[in-house]
Amino acid sequence: MSTLGAWRALLGPVLDDADRGGDDAMERALRTGDLRPTQTSGHVAQMYRWSELRALVEQCDAEVVAASASNWASLGDPAAVERVTTDPQRWKVFLEQEITACREPGALDGGTHLLFAAVHRG
Repeated sequence: MSTLGAWRALLGPVLDDADRGGDDAMERALRTGDLRPTQTSGHVAQMYRWSELRALVEQCDAEVVAASASNWASLGDPAAVERVTTDPQRWKVFLEQEITACREPGALDGGTHLLFAAVHRG
């Protein structure tokens, strides 16, 4: 999961967690990606920023060959996305645009998940 993208997508629930656990717990989760200090639902996850994930791959003597965010453009307005799905041609074009946008370096941290392919250097 993307730390920043999940924060963006789930701001309401994040603020609810901060109400229960305090702003310090929310700040720690945003800084470290560790959801344990804020989670009351039992959903335990380690989230990453793109720079952290890329560094982790490199520490494993591997190289990222492709990367993408998930659902970057489609994240913010479900009603708008629903409108696009009613026209198959428009939906096809939207998906192509979404795929292109999700690969942009500036979008990598903005989707809910980080997708990547890596190869081992050895």
